[in-house]
Amino acid sequence: MKRRLILLLCLLFSFSLLSAEEYMKIQFEKVSVELPAGWLVQSVSDSTIMLMMYSPDEINDHFRERISITSGLLTDESTEKEYIQELKANFLSYYDSVTVISNKSTHMLITGILNGIEVKQYIKFVIKNKMVYCITATALPESYDYWEPTFDDIIGSVKIKK
Repeated sequence: MKRRLILLLCLLFSFSLLSAEEYMKIQFEKVSVELPAGWLVQSVSDSTIMLMMYSPDEINDHFRERISITSGLLTDESTEKEYIQELKANFLSYYDSVTVISNKSTHMLITGILNGIEVKQYIKFVIKNKMVYCITATALPESYDYWEPTFDDIIGSVKIKK
């Protein structure tokens, strides 16, 4: 019985090590995020885009799902609520056509045609220390449901330091 218990504990420990290796922690400036194995990350030297993260490359895949994190300074002229409303309107202006599926105070879900491609996007706004962070998850509408749990895990892992 004692051997079985030790073997079981060793197996559980081994599996916990395997699952810990499935994610990699990325830190850039004040933002950290955990990505599943196979995802690529790129820091962008743009004044607003901080990180671009791409899903693993798949055979015959003509679109790579992605998550981006952008940031900007919260202006003193607007309340947080007003500023987020401005950002939402700004996002929607980039689409040739757009349908808002869900519109909550700090996030929205939309579908639309962006640069000639129909996409589905989840957009979340986080305000911390006078900075506004926008986290956007993008997939094709037909594959969004498949990627949504992964998007949720990645977005849930985002941490912003003071």
